[in-house]
Amino acid sequence: MGKNQPIFEKIFGNDWQEMPTIFKKHYQNRAYSNDITQAKGVMNVSIASILRPLAPFFSFTQTLISQEGNNIEVLVKFKSDENDNCFRFERVFHFPNKIRYFNSKMEPINNNLIIEWTKSGIGWGCKFEYKDKQILLLHRGYFIKLFGKPIRLPIEFIIGCGWAYERAIDDNNFEMYMEIKHFLFGKLYSYSGSFYID
Repeated sequence: MGKNQPIFEKIFGNDWQEMPTIFKKHYQNRAYSNDITQAKGVMNVSIASILRPLAPFFSFTQTLISQEGNNIEVLVKFKSDENDNCFRFERVFHFPNKIRYFNSKMEPINNNLIIEWTKSGIGWGCKFEYKDKQILLLHRGYFIKLFGKPIRLPIEFIIGCGWAYERAIDDNNFEMYMEIKHFLFGKLYSYSGSFYID
């Protein structure tokens, strides 16, 4: 991957040139750089009652935002680092009673497989796909790193599978949705919202 190439240009391949302007802004950060892109938005977070007892675990491991709410103001900084080709998220959630932070980084593994690593070292693997003017994030497993190598954890039967999409609204705005769904218990967790990038 070239040092002047956006991290996601290679991931999306030929679709990159056809993608809406807002997606090129969203994913414009270059590999091996100090690029920063900022997005402001409003989000809703929903946690199923069966999962709420695990909220302290999510908070401790920083794997998910552990507080529910609607119309939450959120600031997200997408960052690169001059030493690698990872795409970082620094999120600030302005809940009425508390400001919460949630950071993670996406690491390209091969082709368009990405693993989003949380601070706890647990990662969500997904395949990025551009289709019908939207970006799909399709579940490809959960991972940990062992001796620097990603090792898949077969835990979908416990916590379900994740998926997400992003849709362009106009050149400066997009909407997104993410959920974790269990084959027995249905939707366990979701967040959605819309974001503005200048």
